[in-house]
Amino acid sequence: MDDSHLKPRLYRPKTLIPLEYEEQIEAVRWLDRKMILSYHIPNGGKRHVIEAAKFKRMGLRAGVPDICIPIPISSYHGLYIEVKRRSGGNLSDQQQWWLEVLSQQGYDTYVAKGCDDFIEYVTSYLQGEK
Repeated sequence: MDDSHLKPRLYRPKTLIPLEYEEQIEAVRWLDRKMILSYHIPNGGKRHVIEAAKFKRMGLRAGVPDICIPIPISSYHGLYIEVKRRSGGNLSDQQQWWLEVLSQQGYDTYVAKGCDDFIEYVTSYLQGEK
């Protein structure tokens, strides 16, 4: 009698690379610990069609970077960062457009590949090295 169907299946994640939102949560925890003024722009995620329409009327714009650090440093008005996974995340056309336009308006912009990259870049920015 084959009782292999009774054995529990072991969950094996497809990848050990943290998801984008997990990277961002860690980045925000670090910002909070360091008491660095920042906020998240909640553009991503799935919403009910009614809520999505309401947010759009309220000014939601596709592609706006994930995190804003409204601290002027050197010649920059502040820093906008798009957070991606350490490996595999790509920018959408809208995200690329926003990064270019914000840069033209005097903001520093950056695409962070994971939390460690995020921390390294923000640290350099705040020290005036960017």
